[in-house]
Amino acid sequence: MTNIDLQSHMVKTISETFPEGTAWIVRLPETLKEICDRWHLIPLPAYPDLSYHYVAPVSCEDGSSAVLKIGVPHDELKLQIEALSLYEGQGMARLLKSDAEAGAMLLERLEPGVTLWSLCNEENDAALTETAALVMRRNRFSAPPTSSLPTVKKWMQELTRLRVFYGGGTGPFPLSLVEKAEYHVRELLKSAPPSVLLHGDLHHGNLLSATRNGVESWLAIDPHGVIGDPAFEPATFLHNPLPLLLSYSDPRRALQTRLDIFSDILEIEHERIQGWGIAHAVLATWWGVEDGGEVNLDCLRCGEWLS
Repeated sequence: MTNIDLQSHMVKTISETFPEGTAWIVRLPETLKEICDRWHLIPLPAYPDLSYHYVAPVSCEDGSSAVLKIGVPHDELKLQIEALSLYEGQGMARLLKSDAEAGAMLLERLEPGVTLWSLCNEENDAALTETAALVMRRNRFSAPPTSSLPTVKKWMQELTRLRVFYGGGTGPFPLSLVEKAEYHVRELLKSAPPSVLLHGDLHHGNLLSATRNGVESWLAIDPHGVIGDPAFEPATFLHNPLPLLLSYSDPRRALQTRLDIFSDILEIEHERIQGWGIAHAVLATWWGVEDGGEVNLDCLRCGEWLS
């Protein structure tokens, strides 16, 4: 059986998130050994600060390097595998092998692998936003004719549970912000352009520096996989990284600058990106509450600054 470092934060997160999480943690060393034997991999020490998945660099049979990602088998992980398959490595880390039933993925290792998150500060915020916008523009693909991926419309329908949860009100969520989110969702869905394949979680931490065939670029990792309006893609980026964004001298102005950059590079109406940004700030906060967390007031504040 393979000896691995079961990081305490990962153990706690997985055990609390998944009903079968504790049993999965117990079986993880055996699962890791089985997958490494089957795919002829030599595992190296895992990356630090793991949460929902065990992620480690590995050496492959041909001497190349890759990344092994193992998680509790669940729908979101299966959707990520599908999304990676659809992107086929275009603007994205390549999916080399997968076993959805085992919750395992073998991924291209991006080197040097510096995250946009690690470079983020107020002085270069605009430049990093331009980088993200260029990746989004390069990664814009038509929606597949058939897919298991959810739609932006389906995601947004989950907002209706917020008022049910709070007995018809909005609880600690500002009423005016929730009303704006609901309004934008209705109007944006009515006027939606042809759907495209979206990453769905393209924030600073999911953009890594990489060199392919001698060419330096920025590539995405960990797509949620969702189908919908291309104006939705910048939404997650807009309210990240937190709490760093709140330390800026003028966060509201920084967000408006981001909107301008995305609108210009993606050639999408400023108001569409803004509307989805407001709606997503509320939705992301609501998802956190549904998962048993506290209300992310910082995220809601970003939603208010966007409006």
